[in-house]
Amino acid sequence: AGSRGAVGVEARMASALDRAVVISLARRPAKRASMLGRARAAGLQPAVFEAVDGSAIDTEWLRAHGYVVYDGWRIKGHPSRFMQRGLKWGEIGCAISHLRVWEAAAARADCGERRPTLVLEDDILFPAGFASKLMHVLDAIARATAEHGATPPDLVYLLSKPIVARKPGEASPQFPVDEERQLELNPPALWKAGAYLLYPAGARKLAQTPYRANLVPTDDLLPTLAAGHPLRADLDALFAPPPDYGAPAADTGAERRVQEAGSMPKFAGHIPPVTRSQWFIAYAVTPNLLTECRLNMSDTENSAEM
Repeated sequence: AGSRGAVGVEARMASALDRAVVISLARRPAKRASMLGRARAAGLQPAVFEAVDGSAIDTEWLRAHGYVVYDGWRIKGHPSRFMQRGLKWGEIGCAISHLRVWEAAAARADCGERRPTLVLEDDILFPAGFASKLMHVLDAIARATAEHGATPPDLVYLLSKPIVARKPGEASPQFPVDEERQLELNPPALWKAGAYLLYPAGARKLAQTPYRANLVPTDDLLPTLAAGHPLRADLDALFAPPPDYGAPAADTGAERRVQEAGSMPKFAGHIPPVTRSQWFIAYAVTPNLLTECRLNMSDTENSAEM
């Protein structure tokens, strides 16, 4: 009975997703095989999305393929040492790889696809019972949007980390997923792009940004669009919502009530409005549903890969 139940929930997961894609470098076949094995053991039948190899590209390649790195990325004296240096080729390849996934998902959306894509980098670890846990997440999203008026997400982080420490009492509305996890609605800016659900509307929006002509780390683009980047006002200006976008009128009374309470409440039947633009909507599963495995890679190797 247990085996039949597992097969049933895996089939349900497969029907709920457009597809699962693993972004993977061809020159790391052992790492790819290991990731595909873990994904299949978790109940997925993933498609491999060939990553752009940072060691195989240069400025001429970028020019030939229509990509441009944001020339304002490096800021001398920035508090973050990461932002004091130029981007490495591995980071550029990673950014282009994610952009190509988004463009492919947007094209599928234009052909009528309405289900989300599960996007994974190839260093992800799955928990036991992953299929069931992911279905709990998808069911929670459906309840939050259909029954309680939450704005449908463009992207849902399955693995994330706050860019800056939250202030005491700072929180976003949370909707229960299961006994272990919550779905955080419109969270503060988050890092990590190793595992996320990308919805068709979100794919279209990402494909419409000027990212191709202003490449920055994917980990920095996504929070810029969703919440505003707490460390980079220039990115907020660079990737501002389209001028023809009309954001719904905000319920300023609800915002005032939240501010007076000193924090965002746990879910209680009311979803406070997002406060930036409501153009790109990100949710996050907390605690993280997935984790990373980097035990066999040095920091130097990480910087050259995904």
